[in-house]
Amino acid sequence: MIAASRPRIAINERLLLLAMFGVISLSGIVFIEPAPYDIALLAVGTFALLFGLRIPAKVVPLLFCFTLIIIFGFIASLYATRITEAALHIVTTAYLIVGTIILASFIAAMPLKAISVVMNGYIVAALIATLAGFVGYFDLIPGAYDIFTLYGRLSGTFKDPNVFGPFLITPLLFLIFQFTTRPGKDLPAQLGAALILTAGIFLSFSRGAWGHLVVSGLVLLPMILVVLPNNKSRFRLLFFALLALVSLGLFLLALLGSSSISEMFSQRAQLTQAYDAGGRGRFDGQRLALEWVLSNPLGVGWGEFSRYWGEQAHNVYISQFMFGGWIGGFAYIALIIATLIRGFVFIRYNLATRPYLMVFLATFCGLILQGFIIDTDHWRHFYLVIAAIWGLTCAPWSIQEVERNSGRSI
Repeated sequence: MIAASRPRIAINERLLLLAMFGVISLSGIVFIEPAPYDIALLAVGTFALLFGLRIPAKVVPLLFCFTLIIIFGFIASLYATRITEAALHIVTTAYLIVGTIILASFIAAMPLKAISVVMNGYIVAALIATLAGFVGYFDLIPGAYDIFTLYGRLSGTFKDPNVFGPFLITPLLFLIFQFTTRPGKDLPAQLGAALILTAGIFLSFSRGAWGHLVVSGLVLLPMILVVLPNNKSRFRLLFFALLALVSLGLFLLALLGSSSISEMFSQRAQLTQAYDAGGRGRFDGQRLALEWVLSNPLGVGWGEFSRYWGEQAHNVYISQFMFGGWIGGFAYIALIIATLIRGFVFIRYNLATRPYLMVFLATFCGLILQGFIIDTDHWRHFYLVIAAIWGLTCAPWSIQEVERNSGRSI
């Protein structure tokens, strides 16, 4: 199933692109486990694999890390008091991983067409999740508030506003990238969509999402400046970026005109919340979890720490060592490092897919840092970002060169 040469697809290409667009458009609906996105991706992916899609050989390092995470996750589950629950957590990880490999292979097979479909589907998913959230947050339909908000914060079609907010960052960055580097006839629609997603992130009142957006934006901007061909292009980018920043700032100020929004913002904008410290806070839990890691080389399985402490460690790296032992934890860190290296190596090349790669890479940097304060291991868009980076960087040069000639430089 692993191909050393160009991945080939024997089934109708347009049909597969359309199906994947539909799949990605579902990625923002995660009320239940497994999510509709998971089922759809596995179904379409299985069909594609049966009829010609091949897994590129360059994803072997990714497969190796993922395999270790799954194997040692199951081993750690044997030490849990509730083995079934712990094993189900690893099963969820497993089907998210399978979906990641399928999506990466799809992108590697036809990079420019596939990544364009993935990004457009992602934008649609983000808009659906946000608009549904608005319906609930502003109580436009009776009963919607209880469905699409949590603790007075917009959660959209997600269980948790702390996951909803970060989900919107990749499409927002791409929209901002588009209208600051290539302003054209689609500018009003792009700006309108960007304002909707910005409002969604803001009204999630997720400090992690706010910080994630700032970090990813600061990573993306210098990458774009470096690859622009001349100073004129750089000054134009800075001008439009400043214009976009001012527009978004005025929009947020307008939102703060609401007393309820302003009150919630004042509460959430504090660097440290009551549950972060104080003997039983988030950081105290992380210190205790680290002690558990050091004394349990094979891990303790999912759920053990939360049953003792009352909640998870809120640190994905510490959690991976508890859920998969030392080997599973180090495999997870190796996965992060390998993904970063591949991304930063490939943005040097002037390929038609480079704008997409830069946006996903900038998002990934924000996710890495956010992992220090929250468990991101089952976030669908975390795996989507990884799939995009590996898919774009594993595509054969013969395809990339052809698409570079047909594409435009930034």
